[in-house]
Amino acid sequence: MSPDRNKDLARRYYEDVANADVSAGQAAAEQLLTADFLFYPNMPEAQRGIEAHKQFLARHHEIAPDQKWICQEMIAEGDTVVCRFTVEGTHQGMFHGIAPAGRRFSVQGVDFFRMRVPNRSRLLARPTTRIAEVQRHLDLHRLLEQMSGVADAAPDQQVSSVAS
Repeated sequence: MSPDRNKDLARRYYEDVANADVSAGQAAAEQLLTADFLFYPNMPEAQRGIEAHKQFLARHHEIAPDQKWICQEMIAEGDTVVCRFTVEGTHQGMFHGIAPAGRRFSVQGVDFFRMRVPNRSRLLARPTTRIAEVQRHLDLHRLLEQMSGVADAAPDQQVSSVAS
């Protein structure tokens, strides 16, 4: 697994999974992720497996159907790739208790990808590397601010002020 090949795989995740429509993204996830894929979406507990990630993708496309993930910088070493990204879109579905108001958002974050050759692929002449794990860290406070329209409020204040 060369660092350049691993970077290409991470780029494909953004292009073919995150930025695609739901059905295309879910189909690409089948090709790019390991069966036991782990996804940490800005929280300590992982979502496990491709099916859970496909549900996550569908949900987030309901929240912002026009979402666009842009990787500004990518660094790779060994089986790890780190990408500094911006995600932008229009808030059109309920998110953390905030009703959709059609507000645009743009926030930055960092994804840590871990690549692995699945066991069944190791026996092939050309084993296929896949994404085994993504740990996502984004500015949730800023995202909630932009979605709610409440500037400089703590996340719990934003949710309660919008939900009430």
